Amino acid sequence: MEYYASPFHRVNHLFLAMLGLAAVIVGVYTFMPEYYLLLVPIDSLDKPLINDLGGLILRVALFWLLSSMIHTYLLFGTISAENPKKSVEVYAYAQKIVLVSIAFMLVGLAVTISSVGAFLLSLIGLFSYYRAFLKGTS
Repeated sequence: MEYYASPFHRVNHLFLAMLGLAAVIVGVYTFMPEYYLLLVPIDSLDKPLINDLGGLILRVALFWLLSSMIHTYLLFGTISAENPKKSVEVYAYAQKIVLVSIAFMLVGLAVTISSVGAFLLSLIGLFSYYRAFLKGTS
């Protein structure tokens, strides 16, 4: 019997992998600064105003993520088990909102850390979100 992963699971695994890579980037930046050169830092972007802007983007993305998770919890609480189609629609809606906040968080990480590796990761996240959701709906 062959197992086919639904698009929801494939997208979730991709974004989980990107979050894992983001955690590695943050870990290298924080705990092993001697290896930070491997991420190709952009020194001209390492300014307090740009770092503060990146921190603001991260805070907004975190708030967005938490509020979307609470909103999803409340939506699932109002759906009965008798209507599974509605639950799939709510799941798809919730997934879009959560994943766009994760993509936004990757952008904030790239602006804060200012390295080519972080910018590439955020571009991959934005492209993946576009390919998975926006391209399919237009």
